[in-house]
This record gives sequence, structure tokens and C-alpha cells, in this order.
Amino acid sequence: MGLNNNALDFHVEVSKGLVPKHSTINKFGSNLDIDTGTHPETVWSAGGLYTFPTSADTLKIISDDVDDNGTGTTGALTITVFGLDANYDVISEDFTLNGQTAVTGNEEFIRVYRAFVTSAGSSEHNEGVITINNSDDSITLAEIPAEESQTQMAVYTVPRDHKAYVTNISAAIVKSGANRHASVGVYIRKNGVKRLIQQLAVETSGSTTFNKTYTMPLVLEEKTDVYMNCLEVSSNNTAIFANFGLLLVDQSGKYQ
Repeated sequence: MGLNNNALDFHVEVSKGLVPKHSTINKFGSNLDIDTGTHPETVWSAGGLYTFPTSADTLKIISDDVDDNGTGTTGALTITVFGLDANYDVISEDFTLNGQTAVTGNEEFIRVYRAFVTSAGSSEHNEGVITINNSDDSITLAEIPAEESQTQMAVYTVPRDHKAYVTNISAAIVKSGANRHASVGVYIRKNGVKRLIQQLAVETSGSTTFNKTYTMPLVLEEKTDVYMNCLEVSSNNTAIFANFGLLLVDQSGKYQ
């Protein structure tokens, strides 16, 4: 109970940081150009299927616009990247951009699940697409779409010594042009096995959005990848948006 005997909302208290060892994760992504011959594709802004690295590596970051430069006055100046290290513990690293010249980091990431602009010039956002790759550019781990200042990737990995509880999922299809429909799947991946745990459908002639709240949340163990793929579309140039929410619980100490 709270003040004046009012019931407290558990999730709000978690968001306030008032519930020890509990936190929330909101993952959202978009893939704005899925064709009938290219699916499945992961719901992330870079397009295509997401590739999970097999080993930790340093990052290489570049923009396709010269104005995203730490010494400039217009676009993005700095970004912060969040992910997991070789032990699957949470890490982050700050980068000062150098426009169309790549900058490299020092921390080694085995997963990247979020990045956003932390300082910008007069435009208040990144002018170009910011790409986050591994050190030899063989894998794209994330990207920040132009003018969005934030990654859009329905991709996450549960850290070591944590459990994640899937509280909600959603997907939407852009309603434009001819009638379109699409199917979207929620997948988990661990120990070399990927598994579908939820499938949903959206269409422009009926429900353009699908929302599901889990009364009994799905449980994900540590080091589990969770992501959303678009499995099928009826028309070329289909745009899909997807989201999932997680309650993250630290299992160390008394929760172990």
C-alpha cells in the first residue's frame, strides 16, 4: 500500500527504481521495406535477418553524413552504445562521432541491443544513418536511422544472472496503398537453437495493429536472445513495426 492506503502499481514502482533487483526493458523496432521474396526479415531498421555474433569484439561506428561529427555544429556529436560483454554482463560505451570516418571503441561487445544520440548540434538529431559494426565490418550490430537519434531494433539478449519475463508484445503494418497483410513471429535463441514462441498477424483491411498482454508472463533464462521476425508479407515495400516489453529480474544473491 502507498500513501493514504492507495494501492501501488508494481510496474510503476519498478520504473521508479523502487523495487530492488527489478527493471523494465522496452524494445521496439521497424523494418520499412519488406518484399515478398526476401522474408523472413528481422524487425530492425537495417533490414534483412539479424546476425548474432559468436564472440565479443570492439565496435566500429560511422555515419553516412559528414554533419554527424563531434567537432561540428549541426548533427549528432556523441552516442552511447549498450550491450553485453563476453560474460554476458551489461556494458556501455560512449563514442564521439567523426562523420563519414569510422571511430573505434575499446570495450568488447558480444551483443549490442541499443544505442542513442547523447549530444547534438542545432538539428537536435543525427543527420545521417549511423552504423554500428564489429571491428572488421563483417557484422552490422545496430544502426540509428537518420533523424531518429535512437536504434529501432526488436532484438534483445537476457544478461547473465538474470531472468526476463515477457509482459507484452505488439506489431503493426503501415496502412497505405493496396490491401496488405503480414505475419510476425517472436523467437528465442539459446544453445544454438531458435524457437518460435508467439505468432501473430496484421492486415490493412482489418486490424492494422496486434497487441497482447501476458497475464502470466513468458519466462526467458539468462543469455537467451529474443527477437521479432516478419515471416510473410503479401506485397512488396511493406512496413512493419514491432515491440516487446520485459520485466528483468536480477537472480544474484537472495534471488538466486
